[in-house]
Amino acid sequence: MQNFNQVVTSKNHLLWISDARVGEDIRCIVQLSMSKELMKSGWKVTLVSPGKKGWQEISGVKVYGIPLVEIYLVRRLLYQIQVIMFLIRHLRTIDIVYFNELSALGLMLLRAVLRALKVKKPLFIMDTRTLLMQREDKMNWKNHVREFFFMKMNALTNRFGDGRTTITEPMVRSLQIPPEKLLSIWPSGVDIDLFTKAVTQRVWPKDSEPIHLIYIGCMHYERNLMNLCKAIMEANKISHRFQLTLLGEGNEYEELLAFSALTNGMVCVMPSVPHDQVAEWLGKNHVGVLPFPDEERFRVSSPIKLFEYLAAGMVVLATKIECHTNVIQENDMVVWCETADVDGLTAGLEDLWKLRSKFSEMGKKNRDHSKKLTWQASAKKLSIGLEKALTIIQLERKGGI
Repeated sequence: MQNFNQVVTSKNHLLWISDARVGEDIRCIVQLSMSKELMKSGWKVTLVSPGKKGWQEISGVKVYGIPLVEIYLVRRLLYQIQVIMFLIRHLRTIDIVYFNELSALGLMLLRAVLRALKVKKPLFIMDTRTLLMQREDKMNWKNHVREFFFMKMNALTNRFGDGRTTITEPMVRSLQIPPEKLLSIWPSGVDIDLFTKAVTQRVWPKDSEPIHLIYIGCMHYERNLMNLCKAIMEANKISHRFQLTLLGEGNEYEELLAFSALTNGMVCVMPSVPHDQVAEWLGKNHVGVLPFPDEERFRVSSPIKLFEYLAAGMVVLATKIECHTNVIQENDMVVWCETADVDGLTAGLEDLWKLRSKFSEMGKKNRDHSKKLTWQASAKKLSIGLEKALTIIQLERKGGI
């Protein structure tokens, strides 16, 4: 069997189109981490991203920036037009164009033109990492437009794209991706070395000392954070046993901040921090929390923060839903909440309190488990899928299939 570092015998060129600002938006951790691992295995990777015009290098990855105008819809349209113009200029050097739903319409039109001209490369492969996350009762017209566009672009690329990749098997089912189009399922990952200092600096609670819990990430309504805050207060009616920190941004931030002001310091809400400071925050806390409800948009995901909690050697308190159980199968590695309502989360906190003497052992197990969940492992899965697509094209050219 070929070693992963030998999979790519020549430098195939992957052009990865981002809809977020690489180097500024935390969502781009995935693209930068995966790009670096693909480059180690022999790929040439270029990222195209909104941002300052021109070439720059970020974390060792070449990034071409395209400025955005500040006009809703128009900015995205102009961005996609410029992406296509960039692609046309570099067409002969690119083997695969890798993109998401926001770029699908223009790229599928370009693909149709190229195939009509008998040009078989580059391949156009779409990756899907998330569904629309907005809660139904918080939807506005913009969200409805996004949802309609998202589903239509998935249907379009399922039919006319050269392949699909996605984050989990449940996502494949949700999007009804045809088996012949599915090239790879690659989950989120983690750079475990970044979280070593969290392991070394942590001091576990003694006897009746409060347990420090933390949630880092998006603070939108659908994340169920208000129920988590209420559960903390309910569990603390006996005594101040739990201290919760919420770190992030989102449309529920102000409400969570107002609630925290009434908790006598038991809940602390703070704005997001740069990713290179996340390990330090995790090191100050004992338990990482994921309180997400059992809904389709969460079942299909692969939450990066779960991987980071594990790599930081934390105990994990999580709702018992598919995206969590797929990562952690062993019951002694996590404290489960059977439901995401206040009662379910409070019951999980009570179980957590009873297990505090085992925190050190659980943290070590989680740290060890994270070694199987690296970006390198995910990049291997993606690389094999992309190589498969290129091999099929080569065989078609030779008349082999």
